[in-house]
Amino acid sequence: GADHEVPWRRKDGSLIWVQLNAHANRTPQGSVYFEGFVYDITERKHAQQALAAVNAQRKAVLDAATRASIIATDGDGLITVFNAGAERMLGHTADEVIGRRSILDLHIAAEIADHATGLRGELGRAIEGFDVVVTRAALRGVEEREWSYMRNDGLLITVLLSVTAIRAGDGLITGFLFVATDVTERKHTEETLSKQFAAMTASMDGIGILDDALEFTYLNDALARLYGMVSASEMLGHPLAALYGEEENARFLTTILPIVRQCGRWRGEAEGKRLDGTSFPQEISLTAIEGGGLVCVVRDITERTYAEEQIKHLAYHDALTGLPNRLLFKDRLTVALSHALRDKSRLAVLFLDLDRFKVINDSLGHNIGDQILQAVAGRVQGCVRESDTVARLGGDEFTLLLPTLPRSEDAAPVAQKILESLRHPLLIDGREFYITTSIGISLYPEDGTDAETLIKNADTAMYQAKEQGRDNYQLFNAYVNAKALQRIALEHGLRRALVNGEMAMHYQPIFDLRLGSITGMEALLRWQHPDLGDIPPAVFVPIAESTSTMVPIGSWALRTACRQAKAWHDAGYKHLSLAVNLSVCQLQQPDLVSFVRDVLAQTGMQARLLELEITESSAMLSPENSVRTLYELKKLGIRISLDDFGTGHSSLSYLKRFPIDTLKIDQSFVRDIDSDPDTAAIVTAIIAMAHSLRLKVIAEGVELTEQARFLKRHSCDQMQGFLIQPPVPAEEFLEVLGESSLQHERFAQKLARP
Repeated sequence: GADHEVPWRRKDGSLIWVQLNAHANRTPQGSVYFEGFVYDITERKHAQQALAAVNAQRKAVLDAATRASIIATDGDGLITVFNAGAERMLGHTADEVIGRRSILDLHIAAEIADHATGLRGELGRAIEGFDVVVTRAALRGVEEREWSYMRNDGLLITVLLSVTAIRAGDGLITGFLFVATDVTERKHTEETLSKQFAAMTASMDGIGILDDALEFTYLNDALARLYGMVSASEMLGHPLAALYGEEENARFLTTILPIVRQCGRWRGEAEGKRLDGTSFPQEISLTAIEGGGLVCVVRDITERTYAEEQIKHLAYHDALTGLPNRLLFKDRLTVALSHALRDKSRLAVLFLDLDRFKVINDSLGHNIGDQILQAVAGRVQGCVRESDTVARLGGDEFTLLLPTLPRSEDAAPVAQKILESLRHPLLIDGREFYITTSIGISLYPEDGTDAETLIKNADTAMYQAKEQGRDNYQLFNAYVNAKALQRIALEHGLRRALVNGEMAMHYQPIFDLRLGSITGMEALLRWQHPDLGDIPPAVFVPIAESTSTMVPIGSWALRTACRQAKAWHDAGYKHLSLAVNLSVCQLQQPDLVSFVRDVLAQTGMQARLLELEITESSAMLSPENSVRTLYELKKLGIRISLDDFGTGHSSLSYLKRFPIDTLKIDQSFVRDIDSDPDTAAIVTAIIAMAHSLRLKVIAEGVELTEQARFLKRHSCDQMQGFLIQPPVPAEEFLEVLGESSLQHERFAQKLARP
């Protein structure tokens, strides 16, 4: 039996292909008959014919690429495709190699011939080198490099080889495609030129030779790379004009080339244009060649130019914010002053200093502080014109130059705009920070006619803004200058106040409106200056907070007050509470909790009788940090009081988050409760709100009986003020405590009268 493929025609006349499988049999009588199977293979036959057509078409396409050698192999390297280009290039016929020879025969033989040593070890190195190429093609999909082929006649040729991995649908590699272009002649030419121009090729600078038409007849690779080209051959025949823009070309034609013709050479700087259109600074020299033409030498000076620009930038700009620094600000101010003098216009200088910024830097670290400074710089820049200058002098100090102002009054709205912009919280590392600033303004020509004077006077006005409660702006005037001089004297004095024993603690009674008696006292700092006399806390505390002296002074105050309160407890006043103010600097100190714990242990003061007072503004400086610190203090058994309630900028949500025990109504509200219905309504609402949050309420600054009656009538818990007793030294406070309970009863009865 045998299989035969034959065409059959069906009844309807259509042609089909069948496969016959038949064998002969004999009957018992000796006659022969055939039996077998018939399979319809029409579809398979059509597929084979289509594949043959595709293969014929593919071979025709591959053979048409006569300039390129195209060789395909299976996964083991056996040649499966060998086009006419490969036959012409290598001298083999397709029949000689397809299915008969490995791609290694062409590559490895060439590698060994290239070494020309005949050693067996060279075979191993050649195979290893070829494996690298194939492996990279497998990993990357394609690998391109120069390689060597061995022709049938033994001649070694250089080719530009591209090796591509062929993959099946499942991603497995089924073979490789080797496409090669003969570059032997080009390589020979390059090697000849390389020998002739060895020094030029080795140069780091770009070197080229131009003919009289200013077109390149030779150039090294360095010059080609400078202009973004792959090889020097790409630029051969290019005109010099193609490497520069219109302005530079005009400069070459009208200025530079005439100099070269006259003097024989020219050297200078120009702006080159790369193939992708980008430009770069260069140093170029042109030298005339005897007999015609030019030699040009080009050096990329991008790094040098960048370094020069960076040095210049750093000399005139702040490294953190990128803003102009003091030097550049003064230069611009000096120029603006000359223009103002010439045009009879006005200008303003603003001096900004962030409020309580040192506390953030000291407590939260310079990383947070730096980010805040950068955010502030951005906010301030968003409030001014492009013609204005915002500079950072250093630390948290900024200056603004507002030139060409139509009127002097136009500076104030800019300052107000900056204040309002900074009042919005800054989001740093997912945390909110409330930052305000104090601004001083000096005007030309009213407050000075030179840069130094205007900056100094704006600085002086800024200090006045600090003394006015911060978060505001002030214009310079003579009074401000006098106050600034006084502030400087106070700053120097504060640094020695503790050492010289000039600080003292006074105590003001706290009267309980429900019990009708004194149940506690508030400890208040006093400073007796040797020359200026008594300095109110409202004056020296802000200065101390801004000069790093508040923490040691506040620590001394807490320790002194606790020691004094313990002495009174031992004298028989066992239930007398003590309230001590915590400054904004202290609240942000990372070791505050451990310090308070040590003070309690050293003085013997009972934690339940100590109440630490904080202000809204100090707590809101860093709410998240404040909440953690206050909860740690509460764990010690200490009570927390929120002072000056209603005067800050906190939200009620933070009031709920803070572990507050007592709310102190600021005296600015108490002062008008008996005369202003709106103020009375606010105080009533504060008391009701505090009680709904289970907070005790203390009213400060009570001076009139009517005020006390109002507070008692609306269920205020406690009060303090001149109506009860002004703050007094410790020795006088004993007399207050020694007053008879009968006096307290009479006072309580007086408050109960309608």
